[in-house]
Amino acid sequence: MGWTSRWYWFRDVEEVILPQLTEYSPDAFILTPYGIGSDALSHIKHAYIPKLEKLQSGFFSPDVEYVSLSTATEIDSFAFKDCAIKGVFLPECTKIAASAFLNCFRLKNIIIPKCTTIEKNAFEMCFSLPAISLPEVTNISQGAFGMCESLSVISLPKVINISRNAFSNCYGTSEVYLKKCISIGESAF
Repeated sequence: MGWTSRWYWFRDVEEVILPQLTEYSPDAFILTPYGIGSDALSHIKHAYIPKLEKLQSGFFSPDVEYVSLSTATEIDSFAFKDCAIKGVFLPECTKIAASAFLNCFRLKNIIIPKCTTIEKNAFEMCFSLPAISLPEVTNISQGAFGMCESLSVISLPKVINISRNAFSNCYGTSEVYLKKCISIGESAF
């Protein structure tokens, strides 16, 4: 059967459920034996991985639309960069690393109720994101939501610090709720 049989037959899979997966190699789903070429699972649109604690970059193809990671506590830098993702459910996540969702222009729904840190450019250029409600976030880093043009409602009741340019070029913003904020950087809004 050779190397092509390993993942080749899964190239048309649109949904993946990995209920016991807790870790993976960054090249776990690469089709070729040398890590060159297209992803074998390049058509995945829905993923449910309840036990994965840290999502690294390169796991999902750009076509992924909906992801549920029930126990993930951290999303690594560039994990979803340039993906067509529309919704993400991260109920235990406490940290979104730099550029994790950079240029996810179709993203409309994020559920991350325990997140405390949003790093630099984490959601930059998520043009379709209409609202954010991040009840536990205490720090919003530079450019975190920059150019989120559709962002109209921002609810950050525990945020203490908003860095410069955090919400720059969010032209549609009409409501901002910041109950505990003590520091807002230059051109934050």
